Amino acid sequence: GLEKSVEISEFDRQAERVFLLGKQFSKAELYPLRGLEVDWVLPKDNGLIRDISWKGYVRKGENQRVSFSVFSSKPDQELMLGISQTDSVALVTGWNEGLLEFRPSGQGRSEVPLVLKKDTLAILRYFIGPSVPKKYQFQMGFPSAENRTLATWLREKGETVSEQIQLSRETFLQTEENNDSLQIRIIDPAQLSQKSVQDWIKAGMGNLMLIQVSDPIALSQQVNRLFGTDFELESANTALEYGLEAMPFQWKEKRGQRAFLDQRIAIQRVGSAQIGISLLESSYSLVIEGKKEVYEEIWGEVFGAMEPDEPRSKRLNAPVFRGLEANIQLFDQDSLPEIWRVGEDTLWMKLSTINPFLAEGNWQVTSAGWIDSGTDFSVYSYQAEDF
Repeated sequence: GLEKSVEISEFDRQAERVFLLGKQFSKAELYPLRGLEVDWVLPKDNGLIRDISWKGYVRKGENQRVSFSVFSSKPDQELMLGISQTDSVALVTGWNEGLLEFRPSGQGRSEVPLVLKKDTLAILRYFIGPSVPKKYQFQMGFPSAENRTLATWLREKGETVSEQIQLSRETFLQTEENNDSLQIRIIDPAQLSQKSVQDWIKAGMGNLMLIQVSDPIALSQQVNRLFGTDFELESANTALEYGLEAMPFQWKEKRGQRAFLDQRIAIQRVGSAQIGISLLESSYSLVIEGKKEVYEEIWGEVFGAMEPDEPRSKRLNAPVFRGLEANIQLFDQDSLPEIWRVGEDTLWMKLSTINPFLAEGNWQVTSAGWIDSGTDFSVYSYQAEDF
């Protein structure tokens, strides 16, 4: 047991190992403990947050991820975010570590409560920036409800979409030409025999998604042979949730591949490009049946994983606290600033020696609440007692 306990203000460094009991301490109180072996023992209060982090800046359409370490005094309590269409986590007795993920809506300053049963543990605040439109091209041998629905959904999201239908061996019906800046191509298997498509992928000029697959065995072998991928099939049921149907296969789990929808859609990176193959018979029925949210969840996750790097973006881990230092990273393929202003504070940005498009700076946060940085970015600074 403990031989002696004292108030932290009366500690006189007469021990090499210290047990720190409590929840919040100031920098001045912690300073005498420098260089000592410290075991910090937190009170075991229900809903106490030991650690939490999320993205302080996300693009519209980008997934937000909240990692947490929370104490539960009893089993089977539900930890969730106070918005619809998000997952929850059933906690066990003791400390729980995990991840909650969701797709935010809206734009600008945003907040969402973290809830344990009916109690709000914290308000998570972050900034949603505008989406950067991606450029998609559908290249199909024939028009179908599946590719029309997918093209319409992408346009509704604000993406730039062109379509090319092959009417004969040498005749194409095309809505517009944008191959010079094309980022994601969506094709049926017949188009894979075109050398222009093969060369485009091998040169790393964009990402490729194959849909409307009729012979997945032959297609996976062709893709593996052409691009050095490692797609492998195994037998599976055709019926999926939400009434969807797939080919009688699923993708075998492989290192370096990401799979979605019960292993029916898989993506693998090849150099600077990504290749995806869908085994779904179709998915447009979800929209017809009024299940558009499910449709958006499926394809939003898939194409979110395939999105190419943006020409410029920001990275900031939340929460940020008044009086503590925070790191801000800027990515820009054109030019990077030497200084960056957040509210009344000025950050000196340091260029990365590894990534020529990255600069970062450390910010000593001097105020609390929402703090503007230009016209398109805000940071929320918390007080220590907010958690």
